[in-house]
Amino acid sequence: MNTSTQNTTNPGFSPEELRAAIRAGEELRSETIYQAFSAAFRYLKQVPSRLHLTGTHRHA
Repeated sequence: MNTSTQNTTNPGFSPEELRAAIRAGEELRSETIYQAFSAAFRYLKQVPSRLHLTGTHRHA
């Protein structure tokens, strides 16, 4: 058997299955990015109040 002529780019998956897997991966990536940005924005919105709280407890 000549392995150089075998199709290794599509190991038994139909084009529809590959497209579905790609779509699922893109949705997961988008959701992960959205969650990361949401967490960052929530943290940044709290920064001014955190700075104010730490600033009031400083002693000269």
